[in-house]
Amino acid sequence: MKTKLIVGILLLISLSFRFWTNFHEELLPGINGGYYPLQVRCILENGALGFPDFPLLFYFDAGIVRLLSFLGFEANDALILLVVKCVDALSLPCVLLLLYPLFKKIKNDFYAIFLVFGMASLSFAPLHLIAELQKNTLAIVFVVGSFSQLILFAQDNQKKHIGYSALFFVLTAMTHFGTFQFSMVYLSLLLLLQFGKKAILPTTLFVVLSVSLVAVFDYSRFVRIFSLKELFEHPFILGGFMPPPEIVQVLVAYIFIYAGFRFQKQLKDFPLKRNIVLASILALVFFSFPLISGQFVHRFSLFYFIPETMILVLYIEFNHLSRIKKVSLSIYLLLSILGGIMMPQTIIMPIEVYTSLDKIKSKITLPATQTLIVTKHGWEWWTAWKLNTHVAQEKGLTKNTLHSYRKCFALREQKRPNGFGRMPPFPEVTKQKNDETIFSNAYIEVDSIQLKEHIGKAKMLF
Repeated sequence: MKTKLIVGILLLISLSFRFWTNFHEELLPGINGGYYPLQVRCILENGALGFPDFPLLFYFDAGIVRLLSFLGFEANDALILLVVKCVDALSLPCVLLLLYPLFKKIKNDFYAIFLVFGMASLSFAPLHLIAELQKNTLAIVFVVGSFSQLILFAQDNQKKHIGYSALFFVLTAMTHFGTFQFSMVYLSLLLLLQFGKKAILPTTLFVVLSVSLVAVFDYSRFVRIFSLKELFEHPFILGGFMPPPEIVQVLVAYIFIYAGFRFQKQLKDFPLKRNIVLASILALVFFSFPLISGQFVHRFSLFYFIPETMILVLYIEFNHLSRIKKVSLSIYLLLSILGGIMMPQTIIMPIEVYTSLDKIKSKITLPATQTLIVTKHGWEWWTAWKLNTHVAQEKGLTKNTLHSYRKCFALREQKRPNGFGRMPPFPEVTKQKNDETIFSNAYIEVDSIQLKEHIGKAKMLF
């Protein structure tokens, strides 16, 4: 009963936070917030993604829109945006439901169980896995489901849990590239620990098949798997880019590595559980390694709470949390919640700019497939969503682009509205001598441009 109460309370808190984040503005927050409804609309209009990507989330959203249209709702932009926001708000809290069955056989005090579920829903990463990180979020739910099923198998030895775990892994593989990489490493470590030399060949085949699947969905991401130079280019231990929240998460990961290593010694009579703990420790070591570039730690830190939660679940199955452990975890959760409140995700394109785009629709007379709008990163998605044209960043222009469009425009920011929050300093499209202004107001300027003058002219952020 107490576990149900804990799950209910945290579900309510998590859902409230996520629905408020997604619905307190018309647009989705984050740099890539507009990417998701745009991809869903492409599926509904053209039967395929507009940009190569892992497909599951987008087709799931499109399927819901189709279902609602079958029930009588108009399948317009407003409905697409509503579905995308709701699916995102509902996704991550599902980890609580996936973890719940583990506690049918785990008896511990109310607050210890609360802290485990709190790690999975209210620590720093879960509070930031929203809006522009929708694929990450859903894929992480699947990873939690996969490893939860493995722990259930260790508890009751029912083989159906192995099947469910494999299913969750396949769903991860169809949802998000980075999370799939993480789960592939995490699961490979577990297989090698559990089966030793016998697992080398199956694990190698498993990795090859997994990497091949990436190539099927998005070849550019497949190529990035082998870019090891970038992974160690600017080690965070030597001052590579890493903001304070990630530093805290790395320190917490190191604490879990130490605590988990001490704890695994208790599990000599429970080999699968012990190997899950060891795989969790090694995953944390690998993805928080001091020589990894700060930009990658920034991404990897979103995954730390998964192995940390697995370690914590198994720990309280065998131990009561001491007062110092409870206080430490409580402080971490409190700091995470304060961080979520004090550093909320904000929209990248001010509403004043978004509504101004209506005024330039009449200037775009050619079909969308013959029209290109060049703008800065973050604005391209909402521009394509609003104007239904093709879009690009200036740095992505090539000679091949010249032959694809009959009319090209540049969209630049004039000034930010009063009170609009901090935005990332992405460079504006450069101004060239033959650019001809066709619209401007207090917030934006739109020029008709000669595309060849802008190739190779982009300003770089760093």
